[in-house]
Amino acid sequence: MHELVHVLQFAQGKREEAACISELQGEAYRIHAKYMKARGLVSDFDDFAIRIRSTCYLD
Repeated sequence: MHELVHVLQFAQGKREEAACISELQGEAYRIHAKYMKARGLVSDFDDFAIRIRSTCYLD
């Protein structure tokens, strides 16, 4: 599911709008978590992990 979100993001041109590629991770992880929850599964990441994984480190 996560990677399918990225396919849609790229198709919609969101890569060009993002400050960095990591910025797209937040949406992908949140949708993935909703998908898992809807099927009674528990994701192995939380809001903190999503925030860390979707942070741009630009120096």
